[in-house]
Parts: sequence; C-alpha cells; structure tokens
Amino acid sequence: MAQIEFFAAPKDVKALIDRILLVTDVRFFQTWSAFDEKPREFHTSTELSSFVPLGKDSRGDGFVEMFTLWSPTALSRRSLQRVALNPALCDGHQFRYSFLDSATPYLHLGGVHGRAITKSVIAHNSPPRPLPKDKQGNTDWRRFSELLKQILQIVYVDLASGVTTDREGVRRHPAVLPQARTLQQKGYRLVQNVSCEWDYGAAIERNWPT
Repeated sequence: MAQIEFFAAPKDVKALIDRILLVTDVRFFQTWSAFDEKPREFHTSTELSSFVPLGKDSRGDGFVEMFTLWSPTALSRRSLQRVALNPALCDGHQFRYSFLDSATPYLHLGGVHGRAITKSVIAHNSPPRPLPKDKQGNTDWRRFSELLKQILQIVYVDLASGVTTDREGVRRHPAVLPQARTLQQKGYRLVQNVSCEWDYGAAIERNWPT
C-alpha cells in the first residue's frame, strides 16, 4: 500500500481537510463505526475537530484516528461491511461497521505530542497497470488515479513548507506543513512515533523538487 506522508500540527490538519473538501469530491467517514451504529460522516474540519483533537497525538504512536476518504466518482457505492460482535465480550453490543475498500484512501492522523510531532499518513492502494479503459465493477480507476494526484498536489505543493530526506539525504520522505515547520524550528522533533530516535527534521529541503 502506497503512502502520502506528512507532518502536521493542528492548524495544518484543519487546512488540509478544508482544502481536500474544497477541491475534490472526497467525503470523510469513520473507517470503523461506533458499536451498533453506521460510520459517521464529517462534512467540515470543525465537525472532525469536535470528534477528535486534530493535530494532537495523546499517545504519541502516530495513530490518533483513521478516516476513510470516499470519492463517489471513484467508487460508485460505499463499501460498508457489517461486523458481528460477541455481546458477552462487548458490553452487550452486537455489531459495528467497517468502511474499507481498495479504491478509498485512508487518513491516519498523527500530531503533536509533548515536544514531538508524529507522522500522519494518507494510505492508498495503487491503481492497476495498465489502467482499464472503462470502470471495473464499482471502481473507476482512472478517476481514482486523478484523485491521488489532486491529494499529492495539495500536500506537497499547495501546503508544504518543506520535505524531509532520509539519513543518507537521498530519498525524499514526508512533507512538513507550515505550523509543524514552525514548531520544528523551535526544537520539536519530527518522528514516526515518540519511541523512534530518528528525527526527520535533521534534513529538510525547502521545496518539493519539480
């Protein structure tokens, strides 16, 4: 599974969500619903921030919450799967839903934890090669590929203040969004999770190379 990686603080996450909602047809859903409910949809970054503290990682593990980014033009029907629960082990709850599909990207939120910022990721499957001329089942892979390009543009070009490199300075890794960049310049570490020693902030390039 391919990934679009970035470091983002609270203002960055809000700006990213607002931008994706503005320029794409993506709709944000819980990947896993609450017990006995269907996945909740979030129409604005304000709604999302009332559900989870955007850009803050209380555990420091880089996995605050997971959201499904569903595009109705890429995937014509929502792929909701009802998952049966054992009421004896789940306080009487009988089911929940998952929203998982090969043609939906997933947003894994990290954020600020103490003096560190954990990595956020938009994970997605790669479209099949060669791309089909027509839709395959519920999925329009051409539209899915276009959507990924839009999201890449938003993260790496529209919003990024810089990109990091690996220890050898060769591979280009996560983008650093503006508030995260400001915090990094004040001494915050950019890390996969707080138990990792490697600080991505050790090597930041100002612009994504064209």
